[in-house]
Amino acid sequence: MVQDFINRLETKETRVGVVGLGYVGLPLLIEFSKAGFYVRGFDVDINKIEQLNEGTWLDNILAADIYISPAGQNLRIDGQIDPTFIADIQQKEGVKQVNLLQATTVFGENYQPIEIRAVTPQPDETRRQNTWLWAAGSPDDVFAALDQGAVMISEVFARRFDLPLDAPSEITLMAENGAKSFNVVAIFYDYALPELGYVLMRMQTYRTYWPDDDEITNVSLFLEPEAIPRADLITQELTDEFAARYRLSLSSNRAIKENALVVFDRTFTITAALRLLATVVAFIGVLSTLMSLQLERTRELGTLRANGMSLPSFGVKPCWNRA
Repeated sequence: MVQDFINRLETKETRVGVVGLGYVGLPLLIEFSKAGFYVRGFDVDINKIEQLNEGTWLDNILAADIYISPAGQNLRIDGQIDPTFIADIQQKEGVKQVNLLQATTVFGENYQPIEIRAVTPQPDETRRQNTWLWAAGSPDDVFAALDQGAVMISEVFARRFDLPLDAPSEITLMAENGAKSFNVVAIFYDYALPELGYVLMRMQTYRTYWPDDDEITNVSLFLEPEAIPRADLITQELTDEFAARYRLSLSSNRAIKENALVVFDRTFTITAALRLLATVVAFIGVLSTLMSLQLERTRELGTLRANGMSLPSFGVKPCWNRA
C-alpha cells in the first residue's frame, strides 16, 4: 500500500486537499498545484471565501511581492532557510525590505505543544484590512503592543484553550528560562492549523525568550515601487540564481493569486454542480409527490365518473376541495 501511494505521488495521480487556507495553507496549496497535482482547498471561514470571490482576501493575506520557502516544505513547515541566502537577498537590486517568518513549536504551562509564528514587521501593516474577531484598540495600538512583547492568537487557539473572545487575556509559554506570560491584544481569523490554532508574535520577542532558536522557515520580499511591475521577472532571476543552491521555492504575488483562483474556481465548480443537483432532486421530489397524489385520486375519480359526474365537473371539484 505504501509503495502504491509513493508511485501515485511520483506520477502525480494523487489528489491533494489542503484544509485551512491561511498564511501556511495557501502557499502550500499553490506549491502542490505548481508541482502538477490536482488540488482542492477547504476552509470553514465563510467570510474568507466571500472575500476570496471578491479578490479582497488574497490582497489582505498576500501583502508581499515575492514569497520564498524551503523546497518540499509541508504543512507543518519543515526545513529552514540558510542565513547566507537572507544576507545575499537583501543586497539585490529592487528589494525594498526582507521579512522573515519562523514557525516552531513550544510548550505551554501544562507542557502541551503550542504552535508559534514569529514574524518581523511588514510595511503598512497598520493600514491593511485586518480580519480580527477582537482587538484591544486600533490597529496602531495593537501593533505597538506587539512591538512591546504582546501576542495575537487565532480564533481556533482561543477556543481550544477556552480564552475569552471579546476581552483581554494572558497565555503562559515555557521559555528557555522558565514560564513567561504574554498579553493577548488581538484574536484573528485564520485556519492554517484548524485543530490547533497558533500564537503570532514579533520575531524580536521570540528571540528574547528563545535565543538559541534562530531558524528561519519563510521569507517574503517587498520590492521598490518601480520594481513591482517586474516581480515575475525578478522571481525568475532569483530562482535561477538561488533555488538550486539553497533548495528553495520562489513564487511571485501575482503567480500565487492566479494559481489560487484556478484552484478555487475548480472547487466552486463542484459546489455549483452540487447545487444544481440538489435543485434537480428537489424538483423530482415535488413532481413525484404530485404524481402520487394524482394516482391516489384515480379510483375516487373513476367512481364519481361511473356515478354520472360529467367531465366539466372534474375541473370544479378540485377547486371546491381546495376551498
